[in-house]
Amino acid sequence: MGLWTMRRHAFRARDLAYLGAAVCLGLCFASLGLPRPDLLGAQAEERSAPSRTIAGNAAVFSVVFSPDGRTIASGWGDHTIKLLEASSGRLLRTFPGYIGEAATIAYSPDGQTIAAGGVDGAIKVWSASNGLIVRSLGGRDPGVTSVAFSPDGRAIASSSVDRTIKLWDVASGRLVKVLQGHAASVEFAVFSPDGGAIASGSRDASVKLWDVASGRLLHTSLGHDHAVRVVAFSPDGQIVASGSGDRTIKLWEASSGRLLRTLAAGGMVNSIAFSSDSHVLAAGSRDAAIRLFDV
Repeated sequence: MGLWTMRRHAFRARDLAYLGAAVCLGLCFASLGLPRPDLLGAQAEERSAPSRTIAGNAAVFSVVFSPDGRTIASGWGDHTIKLLEASSGRLLRTFPGYIGEAATIAYSPDGQTIAAGGVDGAIKVWSASNGLIVRSLGGRDPGVTSVAFSPDGRAIASSSVDRTIKLWDVASGRLVKVLQGHAASVEFAVFSPDGGAIASGSRDASVKLWDVASGRLLHTSLGHDHAVRVVAFSPDGQIVASGSGDRTIKLWEASSGRLLRTLAAGGMVNSIAFSSDSHVLAAGSRDAAIRLFDV
């Protein structure tokens, strides 16, 4: 059952995956301009306007907060990656060397580097402090759909429309492993909290769990009727959540792939994120709503 619902949001709901945990933490509601959960209901409609707008001259495809919350990295339709000051929206720098639309951006856990991937198949890694390119990864994929750093920041997992998940060594830029098994484009891939596994969701409607060390497929979870657009681990590593175009969110036992629960999302699910205590799941969907579920 949804704890509460916020409607009429104008941002790209899929990007909730990068900042959703902050939305779920009580201490962050005020800083994000959101009403407290106990004050929602009628006020959710009254306060649907954004607390701040950062205007640009092109579409925005991806946004992500730095780990300390002070900056926002953003991918724009003019083929640029921009770093913004979160408190003011002031442009800090534009990162060089990106030639495509950045569909996905990730900060390293220590906040020192930023990785971005997109339709041109390239993954670039920049220094957050000076904007210089640290690494260029790949470049021959038909399109990168997601990038994620491992918890220790040493590896990057990228998913692609070529039906694979690739593991990259950040220090050397070397391709370490290619995980194959999906029958269609892989829409999202994410590391487990301990870094030992990767969960992936695909247009083939499946969720797969992979062992990072060996690259072995651990199990496949089936049950969605449409493409799986996003996956997320609970912070305790016990649950994998998947959001789909079938307007549902499914909760799977990470150790076995067994279906635990199905949640009605109301619309095509673009983004999901757990609260830091693993007790609440936030979901952003195509019906212009963010829903919170008690897990």
